[in-house]
Amino acid sequence: RMLHLMIAGNIYQTEKHLNYCYDEETNSYNFREELKYIQPILSLGDVTIANLKTAFAGDPKNMFSAPDEFALALKYSGINALMHANLHAANIDRAAFNRTRDLMNEMNMYYTGAFADNFQRKGNYPLIINKKGFTIAILNYGTLNDRPAISRNFYINEIDKSQIETDMHMARAY
Repeated sequence: RMLHLMIAGNIYQTEKHLNYCYDEETNSYNFREELKYIQPILSLGDVTIANLKTAFAGDPKNMFSAPDEFALALKYSGINALMHANLHAANIDRAAFNRTRDLMNEMNMYYTGAFADNFQRKGNYPLIINKKGFTIAILNYGTLNDRPAISRNFYINEIDKSQIETDMHMARAY
């Protein structure tokens, strides 16, 4: 038995990328050209993890938000697990967080690191993935120095040694 685990890096969009991928004829974004060279590699993974350093708030003009077409492009590039405990998640509001989470669920992508509240975290963390007879536990934390008030009404995993030890114990139990 074999399980291919792929780990990509940070995933985000800059204004330059958005301008390049915008199609004026269809008034939409097309990211196929941007991801076509990594898709054959990322698709080799049974589980392909990336660090999502953007949100899907429905407002591409917001520097912390990407268009929904980008989420679809990520899915078709082979990425199927997204980590969201990072400072970029701390720069969005609860509505953007909820919309991002809902879009990830709609795309059947694994998603962890940020939660609506601690109750939701307790029921969904650590992220457990079962593939090909293997069980994988994924933990995700970020350093959130000077976390903006805009994101203080949802939960983002912060690096805390005691909490990580507790989460590791839970992961082993699974």
